[in-house]
Amino acid sequence: TQQIRACYSVMGIPASDTAEISGRISPPERQILWETRSVFFGTPQTVQKDIECGRCDARKIVCLVLDEAHKARGEYAYNKVVNLIEGSGAKFRIVGLSATPGTDIKSIQMVIQSLRISRIEVRLESDDSIKEHVHTRKLEIIKVKQSNAVSTINRSLRAVLMPLIEKLKQSNALPHYIGSTGATINPWMVMKARDEYRERMRSDSSGDPHAFDGYFFALQSLSAIQSDLHISGIGVVKTKILRLMRDRKSGVLGKLMGGKEFTSLWDLIGKATPGNNGNNNNRGGDGSLSPIDLKLNNPKLEMLDEVLVEHFERAKARGESSRAIVFSQWRDSVEEICKVLSNQPLLRAKKFVGQSKSSGSNSSTSTNNNNNRRTHSSSNNNAMSTHDGQGEGTAGMKQNEQQEVIRQFREGTFNVIVCTCIGEEGLDIGEVD
Repeated sequence: TQQIRACYSVMGIPASDTAEISGRISPPERQILWETRSVFFGTPQTVQKDIECGRCDARKIVCLVLDEAHKARGEYAYNKVVNLIEGSGAKFRIVGLSATPGTDIKSIQMVIQSLRISRIEVRLESDDSIKEHVHTRKLEIIKVKQSNAVSTINRSLRAVLMPLIEKLKQSNALPHYIGSTGATINPWMVMKARDEYRERMRSDSSGDPHAFDGYFFALQSLSAIQSDLHISGIGVVKTKILRLMRDRKSGVLGKLMGGKEFTSLWDLIGKATPGNNGNNNNRGGDGSLSPIDLKLNNPKLEMLDEVLVEHFERAKARGESSRAIVFSQWRDSVEEICKVLSNQPLLRAKKFVGQSKSSGSNSSTSTNNNNNRRTHSSSNNNAMSTHDGQGEGTAGMKQNEQQEVIRQFREGTFNVIVCTCIGEEGLDIGEVD
């Protein structure tokens, strides 16, 4: 609705020519809209379904505008919509918009390839058209050294990955850019290698394109966990491995989890998570880790705690109130962060996550305060993120719950909200330090 109003006020497109296309509108009503309107504002999943079911004639689409274009990675619906329109033979233009295109060349290139981008326009904060809308801020990067436990677990995790890498290398299924040690591997690289292998098998009919799907799936799952280890810490890794152990009891991954290398990895994680100081009384009443142990297992949480306490102590000394936002990739890590921060009298933290409840992105924990400090691991391993960092152990929030959290944050009931990427996208949060 906001974008429909903006189109009318900026370009003069009347509301009678526009339509909203989303799952809230029934399929028959959407078909009528596709036939009678000319400008559409929709969710990519619904547009994809309408093209596939024939309600929308993709050949008539001449321009596709994609907001938050950095999501065009992997299996996200943006990519599927582009492929469907292209496959229909339509002559169309794609315009992608993003304030956060990616953290490195590789991730940006993936979006460029997915959306067939041939020209890039860049607007910087110093540009005349932008700077009037940007608040002055100071950015400080704080590098946090990995704990010894993380380094040890990482070496053990690579030992689990090695049989998969060796098998795929021997079968000529892994390209040269994936090294033999698995040190720099990430889920996107594995998915790209899988797609390249399938295409090669199909083009020369030299083998089954899906012969190594189980190996690729196992490698993609474990490389994502390797990235999570550096980004989110041992606690999140333990949660995700527990889900794998529960859900994957057969196949390549199931067999791998029955091996001695995986058993050794699980033993190391177990020793790191039940209380590094040997005192099991530090565990929560529900068996989860206490704030003390969470900080021991993830030094970034300890640094985050220190940064925010220092910030709010300064504000208190000046007789001022203050508020801060913490962004994190995964819902599981949001829970951990809230638990750590809520242990401090000055901090009143509340989670803010998306509405989906399904199981689930390459950003490390960051804080927005008056110095705009960001807390990063010194590792450069990056995970691929395609949506709000979901975890089935952490329920989503209903829309009225989200609105209530924002209201209470504005009013000062909470002075810290901890968000997944959902907090970055168009929410009117108001003043924040």
